[in-house]
Amino acid sequence: LEYPQMGALDPGEWTLVDLRALDHDGGTIPARALRLAQQVVDLDKSLQQCPATIRLKASIVTRGAHAVLAGEVPDLAAAPLWGLCRSLGLDHPERWGSLIDLDPAGDVDLNLLYREISSGDAAADEIAFRDGVRYANRFACVATIAADTLQLDAAGSYLIVGAFGGVGPALAAWLARRGGKNLILAGRSLDGAERQQACSALQKELQELGADARSEICDAGDPGAVA
Repeated sequence: LEYPQMGALDPGEWTLVDLRALDHDGGTIPARALRLAQQVVDLDKSLQQCPATIRLKASIVTRGAHAVLAGEVPDLAAAPLWGLCRSLGLDHPERWGSLIDLDPAGDVDLNLLYREISSGDAAADEIAFRDGVRYANRFACVATIAADTLQLDAAGSYLIVGAFGGVGPALAAWLARRGGKNLILAGRSLDGAERQQACSALQKELQELGADARSEICDAGDPGAVA
């Protein structure tokens, strides 16, 4: 799956099916999740190097990464791949194809997988198979949730990343109204008088709602800063 191998392909459209997530035994769940994610990141880098004449689209295959049916327990090492590949697919849909989750019970059905890959159904980009039944990921309408049905644990702490942006203050107030008493407001900076005033106003609003809010300046993407 390295670039020299991809670059040797004939010009045209190609489909790459990555099966490595089907065999990821060894190590702890976090270690396996990191290894699988790094493989996908490396694959994305290789795809970027393909010449324009080679239109290569990758599909990722997992097994039991999602709890599709009641009582199923997802594979926590493989499940993060779906979030990662969704992000990659949104940024570069020309490089990323389907996400396919095979049935964790029984043997891998390669004939079924081949039929799915070769079907060319671009509209169904997130697929799962269970007991021979094909499931496609779709939004569905749910009953409206009453405003007061969600009550948070007052003894818990709630971290809001990006708390000083456009959505963060509204989320903090929403949590406070629903019982969140210990709020940690995290953001990369409070530069500028206007943003500092907004932070002070938010602190006051949360206090009036009965919440104890603490502001922290840190980059959530920096492990050292978060620690």
